[in-house]
Amino acid sequence: MAGPSAPVYTEEQRFEPWISALVVVTGVPAPVVLGAVMGVRGVLLGIVLVLAPLAVFVPARLTTDVTDDGLSIRFFPFHRRARHVPFSEIESIERVQLSASSYGVGWTRNGWTYTAAGTEGIRIRRAGRDVFVGTQRPEELIAALQRSDRDGWGG
Repeated sequence: MAGPSAPVYTEEQRFEPWISALVVVTGVPAPVVLGAVMGVRGVLLGIVLVLAPLAVFVPARLTTDVTDDGLSIRFFPFHRRARHVPFSEIESIERVQLSASSYGVGWTRNGWTYTAAGTEGIRIRRAGRDVFVGTQRPEELIAALQRSDRDGWGG
C-alpha cells in the first residue's frame, strides 16, 4: 500500500503576535482581583487563568498542504490529524477577502473556516459544505491546486 503523497505546496501560519499580547493585557486584572479576594492563592489562580490560553495560542499553527490527491488542512492543537478535501469533491475555487478577521476553526452556514492570520483566503466550493482556508499566499495556493488536479475540478 502506498503512503501519502508528498506535498507540492505547503504553508504554515501562526496566530498574529498581537493576539497573545491581547490575552495577556486583558488578563492582567485577573490576578489582581483574585488576589484581593483570595490572597496568594487568588494571585496564583489568576496567573494560571492568564497563561492557560497562551499555552494554546502560542504553539497553534495552521498547516495547508496540496498533494497529488487533494488539499489537507491541519490546525494544531485543535486537530489530531489533517482534514482532507480530495480533488474529486471540489467544484470550484475562488480567492476571497473576508470583511472581518476571524481566527481559528469555525463553522458558518456555508461550511468550515480555518484562519490563523488576516482576512485573505480561498473558498473551496463542494457539494455539501464549503471550506474557507486562510492564506498569506492565495495565488500560490490556487496555482498549486490547479497544477495538482489533473482531471479538473470535480473530475
